[in-house]
Amino acid sequence: MRDFDKLRCGFVTAPQFRIALNMAKIPISEAEFSLLLDAFGNEDRTKAKWREFCDRIDEIFTVKELEKAVD
Repeated sequence: MRDFDKLRCGFVTAPQFRIALNMAKIPISEAEFSLLLDAFGNEDRTKAKWREFCDRIDEIFTVKELEKAVD
C-alpha cells in the first residue's frame, strides 16, 4: 500500500486499497470491504487510512515499538 501513497500521508484511494488487498491475496467480499471502509475510511469513504489499517494488523502479532521499552 505504501507504493500507492506517493505523498506518504497515510491515505490511499478506496480502489487502491482494494487493489492492494487483492495483491496481498486477501480475498474479501464487497460487504467486508465496506466494513473496512467504515472502520478505516475517511468521512466520504473515498480514501482509506492504510497506515492505521496496517498498524492494527501488526498489533495481532506484536506490540509496536516494544524494543524501545527496555526496563
